[in-house]
Formats: sequence, structure tokens, C-alpha cells
Amino acid sequence: MLTIYLSAVGDDNNTGISIDSPLLTLSAAQSRITNETALLLRGGDTFNGSLSLAGLHNISIGSYGAEIAEISSENTAIHIQNCVNVDISRIRLTGQGWRVINRSCGLLMERTDHSTIRTVEVTGFHKHGIAINGCDNTDIIGCYAHFNGATGIHTGSADNHPCKNLRIAHCRVYDNPGDIENTENHSGSGIVIAATIHGTVEFCDAAGNGWGQRQINVNGPVGIWCCCGCEDVVFRYNICRNNRTQPGAVDGDGMDIDGEVCDSVMEYNYTYGNEGSGYLLCEFWGDCTDTPWQNNIMRYNVSIDDDTRVPDYGAVRISSPDNVFFESMSITRNLLIAADGLACIYNQHVPATVRDLSITENWLITDGREGIVDQNHAQTSVQGNADFTSPDTRCTLSNSAPRLTEPRDLPNQPVFQWMKHQRPLEANPAEAVLFYPLQEDSKAEGFLMMELQLSGPDYEGTEKWGDAALTYDSLLPGTVTRLTGDSGVVAPLPWWEKSKRYIVRGTIRLQTPDTIACLFIRDEAGAETRAYFNASSGIYTIAELAFTAGDKWFDPGKYVGVRSQNGSALIYSIEFIELASDDSYQPMSNNDFRRWGDVYRQENTWHLHDGAQIEKTVQSTGTVTFTFDCGLNNAEGKIYIIHGGQKIEYPLIDGKNTITQAVQAGTAVRMGIAQLTKGVITAVFDSEDYGGGPMRAGEETE
Repeated sequence: MLTIYLSAVGDDNNTGISIDSPLLTLSAAQSRITNETALLLRGGDTFNGSLSLAGLHNISIGSYGAEIAEISSENTAIHIQNCVNVDISRIRLTGQGWRVINRSCGLLMERTDHSTIRTVEVTGFHKHGIAINGCDNTDIIGCYAHFNGATGIHTGSADNHPCKNLRIAHCRVYDNPGDIENTENHSGSGIVIAATIHGTVEFCDAAGNGWGQRQINVNGPVGIWCCCGCEDVVFRYNICRNNRTQPGAVDGDGMDIDGEVCDSVMEYNYTYGNEGSGYLLCEFWGDCTDTPWQNNIMRYNVSIDDDTRVPDYGAVRISSPDNVFFESMSITRNLLIAADGLACIYNQHVPATVRDLSITENWLITDGREGIVDQNHAQTSVQGNADFTSPDTRCTLSNSAPRLTEPRDLPNQPVFQWMKHQRPLEANPAEAVLFYPLQEDSKAEGFLMMELQLSGPDYEGTEKWGDAALTYDSLLPGTVTRLTGDSGVVAPLPWWEKSKRYIVRGTIRLQTPDTIACLFIRDEAGAETRAYFNASSGIYTIAELAFTAGDKWFDPGKYVGVRSQNGSALIYSIEFIELASDDSYQPMSNNDFRRWGDVYRQENTWHLHDGAQIEKTVQSTGTVTFTFDCGLNNAEGKIYIIHGGQKIEYPLIDGKNTITQAVQAGTAVRMGIAQLTKGVITAVFDSEDYGGGPMRAGEETE
């Protein structure tokens, strides 16, 4: 395979076929791409322009080096048409902003067979972050789509050819607000699956989408949904939360099986805080003759306090116009915790002509209302449901259910197996252990929120590199501080009582995968104690530092702050917590916030957790040594290397573990951690400058 290299210090007069002779521009690279070509962009560099490839086979596009390359485009960044065997991975695509009307997409793929899109971040495009039209055998794994207009990820047909055999897994779709140009139809969804036969969406997180859509007359956005000629689509182990709509509009739902869909399933999903229903089952109000709505199932799902804005949507809403084909629907074994004053299932928009609808064996938790509104339709079976109408029960269950943000945690929650094996009329959810909490709280009582010294514009103003700007965040609704570029905020430590212990806690949301951010305390000499925020991008996480007060009540030389590098981060709060005298609470370690398969960066090293992998592209033929350092933690497990199609395993030992491997120039070597059963579940890979970078293997979770 031919490999073409691009670098910000390259030259279009170079050959481009070695790291020592890279090209400079995307246009020069595109002119040289033929069949059997890998295009590698130097990590950390930004390349302006677009790529458009058609009629090729065996093409790959990605980054080399320890960081991720970026394509910044005024139009569609990557457009692939009529190709076969395409792999796009480890790259960031950045548009001009979702408010700019240029009808652009981050990645547009049409009529292409056998493609993989992995660990791609896409943001700032007017239409879709990732759009897949009329493609067969497509995997979209571990991608992050945020602040795009119409949708984060969208599939549909091309030339009347639907998508077939689609898998979207371990993706995050956040804050895709809406298409500013669209005033007639929905926009601002997380993932839309349209015109797709045999599709799966699993282990994805859709949050905070839909707040900027521009119409209120017809319908609205949804976190994850399918429509328009879908057959055999499965939604499982997804989290949909805090998705939104406009005042006076409808939808803003978590998940939806919508118009012209058959033989599809929603199972083991988790929704909360959506402005519409947690789950919508709906046929179009119009011409619905292409694909009859039938044989769809909703089972083993959880809804917690959904429908925060739209009247009469509840945890589940069923809706169909008169005189259309809408039949064979099953809603069974779901745990539905209605918000205050609402019912669980709203069934009143179902005509008498509908046939074979089944609402059976669900747990319906309300504060006193009936569980189902308008349930007695002809051809509708409602039986075996358990109504719990005590306000105390509803409050207890709502408070005990964690607001999860990591879909990979879902299979471990007891509630799904409990629903599967219990009968509602025989099992009281208030008497069962249904959820594992996110974390144990400190015994400390009370905290002081610290005022930050801010600079930069307010709210939706134009941010400059290094600003600390105020902005609105839809995941934790409210105003937060947004750091961009290499920037930070700092404030003096407040007063304290002499010789007492305190915890300084920062809550922050990293917005790009390789953002490095830390909480710090700085003393009067300028020395800093730091704790790094190491969560996956997109979710809120915590870092903490312990602090013991001196012999005076206030020290003007001590400061606390948050600093970020690379990309941007949202600061939700910095807290100064006084620990009680009997409180043995210790600061949470970075390990408390990691998940299976994660790879994250801290300063100049890459950290791996159990199940994680790193892939490196070696620059020159010879022998290379990879070093894992897991410290002295009595670790037990394995490290392995995959090269040339072979996997070689070694037992993990304390301290430094080394693997020596003979390689050919331009070949990929994959390393990882497996079966770690003892000790701290993290190891450090000492990053060498021979290409490659991090790759997360979380899609193997199931």
C-alpha cells in the first residue's frame, strides 16, 4: 500500500511518500491518491481545505504521531463517493460553525461499501457531523460529534439505495443545536437513522441536543431515533439525556421509533431529563405508504423524570394519525419513573383503527396520577402493569437512580437483569437494589463555591484563543466558564479555620479528546500541587486536592485554579470543602474516573486502562522497544502486542515492562492491556516519537 504523508512543515514539491519528505496541502495529496493508498496527516497540525475521493478502493485516512491531526474546512471536510474498503480514523474535522449557512458536513460518505469511521471528532458544520447515504457495511465507532447544526450523525439513502448493515457504537453526540436555515422541519438531533436496513446503535450517549432548532410548527429533535423506511434497527445500551426543543414545540425526546419503521427494537436504554418523552413511538402525520409501521418492540428500558417541558409526553408517548397502518407494537418490562404531576404513558393519540398494541408488565411510577392516560383503545392489550402511585416511592426511586453518563456502565446496572426476570405485579422496585451509585459522597458538610476571575466575552460572543468565556451548557443547564486554547482561571483561596483539613474540588467537562486540564493550588513561592482531569471528552468529571490550613485564617499568597491546554473545557464549579473532624475522606484519585478500554493523556505520557489499546505506525525498519510502566502496585494481568497478524502476550510485572519487536517501515503495531485482575488498573505508555497515537478499544465491551 502506498503511504502519503502530510505535515505543516512539508512541501508540495516533496515526494510525500516518507515522513522525511511530506507534502504540505490536502490538494496536493488528493491528486496523488490512487487505489491502495494510506493518507497520514501529522498529529497536532491543522490542514485547511477539503478532501474529495471517488471510485477508489482500499483507502485509509488518519493521523501519525502521538497527537491527532485536524482538517479545518469552509465546506464539507471529507467527501467519499462510490468507494470500497475505506478506513478513516484518528482525525478531527472542524467547520466554520453551526450558524454559518454553507450546507456543509464534516464527513459525507455516499454509495460506499465496507467502511470504518473510528475515533473521529467532528464539530462546527452547518448540516451533519457525519452523514452516511446509501452505504453498505459501515461501522462508526468511538466518534464524537458536537456543535453541528442538523444532526451529529445521520444516515439515509442515495439514488434510492438505503444503507444496509450499519453499526454505530461508543459514540458521543452532544450539543448539536439545530439547522439555523431550517424553519419548516425538525433539526438538532443527536443520531438519526433513516432509510436503513439492518442497523444497530449501541453504547452511545446523546445529550443536550436540539436547543437551537428554528421551527415549532411540525415536529422537533430527538436524541437517537429512526424513521423513513427503516427495517430491523436495534437501539440498545444507550443513554439519552437532557435533549431539548423550543418553547411551544414538540419532541425533544430521548429515543424514538418514528414513521415508516418495522421490525425494530429499543432495549436496555436509559433516559432522563429530556424535555420531551423518554421514548416516542410514532407514525408520520402524512403519506406513510412506503414502509408500514409494524412489529416494533420497546422492552427493558428505564426512564427517569423525562418530559420537563412538552405537555402530555411523559416517559412514553404513542402517537399515530387516523387511517394509517400502525400495528403490532409491544411495550413490556420497562421501568418508567414519571416526573412530578405526569403519567408514565400517554396513549390518547392512537386511533381506534390501530391493531395489536400491547402494553404489558411495566413498572409505572407516579406521584399519584394514573400510570397510563387513555389506555382503552380497541385492539390494545393493557395488562400485568404495576402502578405505584405513592409520592414517596416515586421520590425515592428518582433520587436513587444515578444520572449516568457512560453507556459502558449500563450492562453492570442490576436494573436490567431485574426487569428481565421479575414480574411487575410480584416485584416492588422500591424494595430492590436496582442501581449502583456513581460514587460515594464525602461526609463533609457544606461547601463554598469560589468566584473565578474571568476574562473574555459573555455567553455567545466570539471567543479568542486563550479566553475564559461565560457560556451556556445544556448537559448541566446553566452558565459555565469555558476555557479555550492554553488558558486558565485563578482565584485566591478563601478564609479557613486554623489547622483544619479541606478539599478543593473542581468539576469540569473536557470538550476535545486530547485536552489536558488540571486543578492546582499555587503557594506564595509559585509552586503548584496539581490533580489532572482525566475523563473521556464530553462528560463531567472531578479532580480533588487535599489542603491543610496553616496557623492563620487567610493566606493571600495561595491561589486555586484550573488550567487547560489543547482544545477547550467547561468549568462547572470549584468548591472549597471543609472536612469534619471525624472525616477520613481522601481526595479521589484519577483512577476513580476511568472506564474499561480508556486511553487518556496526562502531561507527556499516555495512560491505558484494562482493555485499552494503542496503535503506533513505525517510521523506519528496525527494532523498537515499547515500555509500559505500571509502578509497584502488585498488578496481575497481561500486556500484548499485535504485529503482522499475530498476537503475542506477556505477563504483566510490577515496574517497567518492555516489549522488543522487529518491524518494517510504515507498518502498524498495536499494544494493549488485558485481563488486569489485581492492582491499580492503569499503566503508562512512554510515548516515543515514531508515529501513531492512542486508540480506544471500548467497542469490544459487549
